Parts: sequence; C-alpha cells; structure tokens
Amino acid sequence: ATLMSKPVSIGAHELRLGTAFCSATPDGYTTDNWWALHITNNPPQGLNIQPERWFTLGFEVGKWYKEWLYFGGTAVWTGGFAQVIRPSTRERVDTYNYNCLSLTPTLRFAWVRRGIVQLYSGLGLGLAMVSKEDLHSDTLELNISYDVTFIGLSVGRNLFGYIDLGAGYRGVVSAGIGYRFNK
Repeated sequence: ATLMSKPVSIGAHELRLGTAFCSATPDGYTTDNWWALHITNNPPQGLNIQPERWFTLGFEVGKWYKEWLYFGGTAVWTGGFAQVIRPSTRERVDTYNYNCLSLTPTLRFAWVRRGIVQLYSGLGLGLAMVSKEDLHSDTLELNISYDVTFIGLSVGRNLFGYIDLGAGYRGVVSAGIGYRFNK
C-alpha cells in the first residue's frame, strides 16, 4: 500500500492548535451580543458601548487508541472585550473584559479513515473558569464546559489541517493545524 492510502496508525499522538467562530460560554455564544444585552438592562448614564470583539484559541493533545477511537484533552480560551465611550468627548471610560478558560476531556470517533483523510465526530464534558470585569463588578465563576463535534474533517498525515462543525466551547466552526506522531 502506498503512503497516501495507508491510514494514520493506531497509537499515534495528536497535537492541535486552532481558532473558532461562535464559541459557547456560560453566558451564551460569542455572537449573542452579551454586553449589549446586559447593559440594556442597566445602562450607564450618558455612555455608549462599542461593538464587542471576541477571540477563541484552542489547544488539544490526545492519542488514537484504536483505529476508530481517540481520547484527549482540550484547553480553550475565549476572550472578549467592549469599550465604554462617553459620546460627548469620545473618551474611553471603561473596558468590559470577559475571559473563559475551559478544560475538557474529549472522545472522538472516526467513521472514515482513508489515507490522509479522516471524518469523525466527538464529544466532551469538562470545567470552565470565567472572569468578568465591567463597570459594576469583577467576578470569577466555575461552570460546566461541553463540546460536541457533529462532523469533523482532517486532511494530512503528520502535519494536517482540520475543520470541525459542532456546538460548545470550541465553537460552532473551529479550524486549525495539527501534528501527528507515533510513540
């Protein structure tokens, strides 16, 4: 069999680094306009909130125990901020900050492994730590994190790219690069 048709070997370890769109947090998804919703309930006097900005970065490490079974762990950081502006002077009064770090054990089930292409699904349940800072308070919370990959695609042997569609702390769409190596 040629190298291109031979599937990734059992016992291969994986490292992944990626980013995501529309990540879950304990307060909703990053596309839910979180601060605007909360400030509408308790608006600061004479101040405007600028559009919020979000970024998600994920790191994963794991191992293929069988041709179809992978177990690993994921660390995902999602951070967001929005600036509060006094419209009359265009002065920045405050910056709202939101940071969420989730640590999630992950199971993945490959249902197609042909050469350098893999199709898979996965799930995970773990712990999320959230730090929120705004005009009114600074809080630190612990919550449950989750991740479901409905369908994922990776292409490549040792160095590979991936894209996952799902729901959870890794995002609705997550993509990145990875590296596989044997023991």
